[in-house]
Order: sequence, then C-alpha cells, then structure tokens
Amino acid sequence: MDLFLDCTSYSLETLKDLQTRGMFTAINGFFMSKKFYEGQFSSFLSSHANELPLRVLLHENGRLLNENFLVVGEKVTIKTPDDMNELMEREFSEELQYILIETENWHIIPLENLIAKFNGTSTQLLAVATSKEEVQLLEGILELGINGCILNVANENELELILESVGAKEETILPLQEFTVNSIERIGTGDRVCVDTCALLKEGEGLLVGGTATVFLLVEAEVAHTGFVSPRPFRVNAGALSLYVYGKEKTNYLSELQAGSKVFIVNKNGKGRIETVGRVKIERRPLILIRVLFEAREYHVILQEAETVRLVTTNGSIRVDELQPGDKVLGFHSKKGRHFGMAVDEFLEEH
Repeated sequence: MDLFLDCTSYSLETLKDLQTRGMFTAINGFFMSKKFYEGQFSSFLSSHANELPLRVLLHENGRLLNENFLVVGEKVTIKTPDDMNELMEREFSEELQYILIETENWHIIPLENLIAKFNGTSTQLLAVATSKEEVQLLEGILELGINGCILNVANENELELILESVGAKEETILPLQEFTVNSIERIGTGDRVCVDTCALLKEGEGLLVGGTATVFLLVEAEVAHTGFVSPRPFRVNAGALSLYVYGKEKTNYLSELQAGSKVFIVNKNGKGRIETVGRVKIERRPLILIRVLFEAREYHVILQEAETVRLVTTNGSIRVDELQPGDKVLGFHSKKGRHFGMAVDEFLEEH
C-alpha cells in the first residue's frame, strides 16, 4: 500500500525537519493543494530531488493533479447508498490513475465494494487515514486493502508511529536450525497454555517457545487430521505457562498473553508474520520436559503430553509423544538475553 503524506497540517520548516530526521523513507509521495505546492514546496522538493524521489499528488476543485498539473484522478464523496450505487454503475476512464474516496458514516462496506470493482484495473483507490489503527484497517479490507493511503496526521508522534509500523511489516525471515533431542521426561501435571489466534494457520506454522530466552522450538498449530479430534488450525498448544514465546519486537511469557495480544507466527522456512490472539486457554494437563542439545549445552521446553502437540521438522512435524532421543526438530537460537522481554546484550544464564 502506498503512503502519501498530507502536507496540509505542516509548515515548510516542519517538513524540512521531518526530512532531516529521515521520516520520509517510508512514504511514497506527498499530497497537498495545488496552491500549497506552487508556494515554496516545489522549490524545496526540487532542491532535494536526489534524496526525495517521491511522487507528488495535488488536489484542486475535486481533481487530482500531478506535479505538471495534469489531471490524473478525481475525488469522490460517498454520503448515501445512492452515491454508492452511482459509483458502482459509473464507467471510469482506463487512463484515470487515482480515485480518492471520502466517506461519512459508512466506511468499510463502500470501500469493499469499490475494491471489488477496481480490482485488476490500473486505477488506484486512495482513502484518508488519521491514525495507525485506520491505516491498518484500510490495509486489511477484503484482504486486498486499498492501493494508497493519504496520511492526514497533524501530530508528529502519531505520524512516527504509523511510519514505524509500516516499516515493521517488512518480511521477516528467521534463520531456523535443527536441534537434536537429548531426552524426554514425564514431569507430572501443570498449567499449559493454548493460544487461539484470529487466523487460519497452515502446516509447518506455529509459535516459537522456549524454557530459556536463548533457544526456542517451533510448536506447530493444531492443523493435523487425526480422526480422533477435528483440527483447530487457529490454535497452538504452546506449553507450560512459564515458557517464553518469541516475538519480533518483544518476547513474552505465555502467561502474559490475552485476547488482543500480538504473537509472531513462524513457518518451517523461518518466514514470520504478526497475528492477533483471540483467546487464551489455561488448563491443568500432563506435561513432558524435552531437552535438546545446542553447542554442547542443553536447553528445554515443557509441553503438554498429547497426540495433538507436534514439533516442526524440516520435512513435516512429529508428535511429542513419539519423540525419541536423536530426533531433530526446528527452532531458533537468539544470541541476545532478554530484560522485561526486550533483547539486550548482557550476560544471562538460564537453566
């Protein structure tokens, strides 16, 4: 999704300061009135052409213009169902590059309809967002999202939060590696945590959990068909509530997760993404202690002993009740310690 910064709320001096602080690296262009551009902004942009190779989108009397003042789009407003129906029936020129949608009371359904109408065409749909939450909402509509977002944010701190969240969506690949199972031991009952996400997970996907903040093993979501119990592809039976669960920005204890928490879902290739927790189930169940070897030292996880709990391997997954010493399972080695869940370079030893 392209991001255009609405310059209306900023003075030229503030824009210069934002540019100096490197805050324009995450945006794709600027949005402003033709009058504002004709003032000092055009000369500012020209003087920083090498540093800011960004698009300029201007608006005047409902039209969208490029920096050469050629019409490249239009702004449309949806207030009533009749407005919506008129837009859906209207034939737009294939040369129209942008349509900026403004809505009043209804936001999601009109945009869903228009995304479906223009999907596969060269016309890009734009909408206005005033917060990080609105950007995330616009990006997820119909799973496709809109093509571009006009950031109408007067508060510099909020703008920085938005740009940071966009940068955080860059694809993350963790260097997973194999760990050798050294021993498996029944340790009695304890409280284990099932993490029910708001997403359909696939084979080879799950959560990285560990008894220390150094080595995490990849526990697969309940996606396997067993014949005895239906798959629950939204769920990861993640283990004892004291385990760490790896996060892209911050590692948590499983006991800290709750509805609305964000978790880092990883597949067997190390590709990760953020998903939302819908529910956490803590129940008392039989547990097993699994120790693995890494660089001549043992690390561990504590998981529920059940046929539905599986660790991911390079060629599939294996039930924890079938694990044998010498089996190899996938995981992640973090070279940094953790202080309140945040990575730090310090000496740390956990057993």
